[in-house]
Amino acid sequence: MAKLQDIEKKLKHLPSQEQYKILEILDAIIMVELTYYNEKDSAEK
Repeated sequence: MAKLQDIEKKLKHLPSQEQYKILEILDAIIMVELTYYNEKDSAEK
């Protein structure tokens, strides 16, 4: 699993528009995961 520092180093070499796109994708992935685990926890209670 890539560490945040590794991701940051790789992003720095990309144009800012590409950095933004990738960060938006990562944000969406994290939101999906958080929503999934929050709903899973709520269903178990």
